Amino acid sequence: MTKSDLHHLSGIRILVDQSYRKVRQNDLLKNIFETIIQYRWEDHLEKMYQFWQTVLLDEHTFQGSPFVPHPHL
Repeated sequence: MTKSDLHHLSGIRILVDQSYRKVRQNDLLKNIFETIIQYRWEDHLEKMYQFWQTVLLDEHTFQGSPFVPHPHL
């Protein structure tokens, strides 16, 4: 994966998937994420694709505030 791969949604999806695959294999992080996300991984990943699509591609597909659900974590 190169920086130029992040100029398309397909590259963003690959990066997000790879990152969360590593999280789910990490002994420290996996339990934290599994406790919160539980069975909703597809929904969470879709939000992450949309968030990064909005940030990196300036295509406003993400709705909401990314900080609201995180302060208590």
